[in-house]
Amino acid sequence: MINHHVTDTEKSNYYFNIPKIYVKKAYYLTKERNIVGIDGITIEEFQSNWNKNMYKIWRKLSSGNYHPPPFVRETIDFNGKIRVMAIPTVSDSIAQFAVRLYLKDKIGSIFYNEMYPVKSQKYYRSVVLAVASAHKKCQKYDWVLRLDLRKFGYSINQQRLLQMISIHLDPQWVVLINRWLKNWQIDRKSFQFERTKGIVPGTSIGNLLGDLYLHYAFDHWMKINFAHIPFERYGDDILCHCKNEQQAQQLLRRIDQRLRRYQLTLNNDKTKIIYCKDGRRTGTYPNTHFNFLKYRFQARKVTTRKGISKVVFFPLKFKKQ
Repeated sequence: MINHHVTDTEKSNYYFNIPKIYVKKAYYLTKERNIVGIDGITIEEFQSNWNKNMYKIWRKLSSGNYHPPPFVRETIDFNGKIRVMAIPTVSDSIAQFAVRLYLKDKIGSIFYNEMYPVKSQKYYRSVVLAVASAHKKCQKYDWVLRLDLRKFGYSINQQRLLQMISIHLDPQWVVLINRWLKNWQIDRKSFQFERTKGIVPGTSIGNLLGDLYLHYAFDHWMKINFAHIPFERYGDDILCHCKNEQQAQQLLRRIDQRLRRYQLTLNNDKTKIIYCKDGRRTGTYPNTHFNFLKYRFQARKVTTRKGISKVVFFPLKFKKQ
């Protein structure tokens, strides 16, 4: 793969020296996206000179001289809401995926088991595990604090994010990642947009950076201050399991204060405290169901193998009307 002999002299000039296998894996991940960036090159055109193009990406990344071309700025309708997406070129998407795979191996061990990686290579397994964990916790804890962050990706403080990265990686990595964070966007009318805040959706490396940001803003803080309260986090979708309503209310206030320190805010319309009502928990409260990763958790009537009917708090795939 990427057939090109690299001399010892060349290797000494490659600070990052990213293994070529990451670039190859990144190519196949990009191939699934079928994107066309600002240079207009399709994946088919990239393939026509595959070996040369792949080596060029690897060489620039490994030497630290990689500079991403501008993103194409696109607006899309996402469930009735307009969102801005940053579309990279085919080559840049491969570069981002390669760095994401490499960095995940470097810093992946810092993440807690409560974090389920977004859009990983085992995406569906990650979702199923998160939902299964939430279901198990709902059997033990009567209350759930469902957190919804307002425009999470757009709100990330870039300077703080770079500081987090510098804890684990050398300064050269910080410089490389900062080039993607600060990269220009150009829309179809050739207007240029400079971004000084957040991570634009559409970038291949964005999910990993978002997880790193919330690791310090939320996960690590929870493990230190509220180790007795279990939680699940998938991206910015978060569930916290509480013993009673008072505990959930107190936790909500503390989390709100914590997130504001990182320029993150909760969506008050969607952040809820839910009572896990079922056959044995029969209290009357306004919120008794919630959605998590396209699954709806609520009381459902089931029949056991012995033919006995009972009401349980159970998740099923949720379909929006």
